[in-house]
Amino acid sequence: MADHHSGTATLPILEAHNVELVAYHPLDKRPNFKMAIQVVEGRWYLYTGHFWHNGWTVVDVTDPANPQPVHHWKGAEHNTWTLQVQVADGKLITGLEKIGTWLPPERAELWGYVPGLPNEEGVLIWDVSKPLAPELLGEFRTGGFGTHRNFYDGGRYMHLAANMAGYRSNIYVCVDISDPRSPTEVSRFSMPGQRIDDDRGIPMPKLGSLHGPAYVENGRAYLPYGRFGAVILDVEDPADPKFISQFNIGDFGSVIGCHTYLPLSDRKMAVLTTEAILENNMDSANLVALIDLSDERNPRAMSILPTPVPSEAAPYRSYAQRGGKFGPHNIHIPNHQAHYAKIGNLLFLTYFAGGLRVFDIADPYQPREVGYFVPGDPGERLSRPYLPTNLVPQFEDILIDSRGYIYIGDRNYGLTVLRYTGPVT
Repeated sequence: MADHHSGTATLPILEAHNVELVAYHPLDKRPNFKMAIQVVEGRWYLYTGHFWHNGWTVVDVTDPANPQPVHHWKGAEHNTWTLQVQVADGKLITGLEKIGTWLPPERAELWGYVPGLPNEEGVLIWDVSKPLAPELLGEFRTGGFGTHRNFYDGGRYMHLAANMAGYRSNIYVCVDISDPRSPTEVSRFSMPGQRIDDDRGIPMPKLGSLHGPAYVENGRAYLPYGRFGAVILDVEDPADPKFISQFNIGDFGSVIGCHTYLPLSDRKMAVLTTEAILENNMDSANLVALIDLSDERNPRAMSILPTPVPSEAAPYRSYAQRGGKFGPHNIHIPNHQAHYAKIGNLLFLTYFAGGLRVFDIADPYQPREVGYFVPGDPGERLSRPYLPTNLVPQFEDILIDSRGYIYIGDRNYGLTVLRYTGPVT
């Protein structure tokens, strides 16, 4: 097992194939979660939220081999996740969400919820035209538990996965921020049973919740709608979203259900993922599927990506034996930003204890794994409070810039920078 050092920090390398380690930084022991990048006057700035620490951090990644945290500022005081970020057009969109929104109280407390204290919710809109001096412009409140994965690629509208007042779970909400100091709701869309006054009485474990982001492209919004599966809306008129189709995933995946629904429009297909949620292999099987959208009203699955298998360098025969979470979480999402990598025939995904996996999807009926990077076990637990799991890597979020550098967030490590070195078909 090799080690890579960045200052006093060490990242042990357990397995690697066609992926090289460029840099590692523990970010002052504040592991990063969701990430976004903007480029200003030739400098590359990565903005990130944190799962276990309040607020946001800016990392200068102009030299990816030497990432440098250059600014950190606080967010909400209590019981509020500040982990979601989007950057475009000089604006930073940060989500605010009640910690452990629909979790049983004892599990919510494991994630940091403190009974009796208030929480904040909604979205904050920041001016980051001066990258290291964020200025708060405005805020949008939901009246509910806040927002999860939101979408903003610049311009007039932000698209939220929001728990609005009167709803049992997250719905789609379009908000006009042409005047960011006074955001205005344009429209909303929900599925059956989500309204509190709906008499269908679907129990929460089976009730769909929009996980987000609602990826918006060519007049369509692609919604990863939890236990409702994957939904496409016509949003040519943002004030009047219309249902087009729904792809059901049945009982596959964790309670989260459909986690990501990303269109690959030039190929008339999409990537659909679920998310591993429960530790120690307690979920129903999670999956990553390639969906044919040549007829958007009748989506159909073309294939399911193979389950990653450890190499001979690993001391176990299955990642499920490693502990913690194992299964898909995030894929790289281009967000229509010029300095983000586009998705071609390679798909990059984080698999928690299974590290980073790279799949060739040139033939969508026969996806094959062509690369991976898996760290060894951390020497120190950075997550707070401590979840009852083995101390193992938990590769969570991923972002790839147009230079080819891969940024990874891990709750037990910090920021890892990688680069794919294998063949491209």
